[in-house]
This record gives sequence, C-alpha cells and structure tokens, in this order.
Amino acid sequence: MDAQIKKELLDFIWSEGLLAKGHLVSSPEHPEKSYRIVIKKDEFMDIIAEQNGDMLVVVPEKSIMAFSKKTEKTWEPKYYENLSIEDKLVARVHF
Repeated sequence: MDAQIKKELLDFIWSEGLLAKGHLVSSPEHPEKSYRIVIKKDEFMDIIAEQNGDMLVVVPEKSIMAFSKKTEKTWEPKYYENLSIEDKLVARVHF
C-alpha cells in the first residue's frame, strides 16, 4: 500500500473513532487501498480510499457511507446508501 494512502486511511479511521467498534486488519479484497475493521465474527466494515480522495465505509450487504475531507483532520458525510433497498433513487441520501 502506498504510504500516502495508508496515512489518509489511518487518519480517517482515527478521526472518526472507528477502532472503538472493533480491531484493524488488512482487507483481503482491496489490500492496496483499504483496511478492514472486524467488529465480531462475520461482522466487519471496509474502509476504502477512493481515487478522488473520498473515504467509503462499507458494511457488506447493508450500507455504504462516503466522506469527503473537510480540513486536514476532519471529514464530512457526502452520502449514505442503504444496500438493502432495491430502488437506488430511494436508497441513496446525499448530505
């Protein structure tokens, strides 16, 4: 993983307090641009760095939440998508 991507991912994870929910491991699906936070057996979330600088918090089969960098150490929500709703116009909420 590129050092800058790693720094951005870890800064985001710390700033959002995501490690309070579980422990950090490498992501088997996107090791070059993401980390996985394991909450308990068979429950996890992937934190993925997008090329445009956004961060995605993905809970498989449940939801995706995108964040944009606001300042050096703060992030703001960009959109939330409920993956259990089939109608994509209803499923995605922009902030």
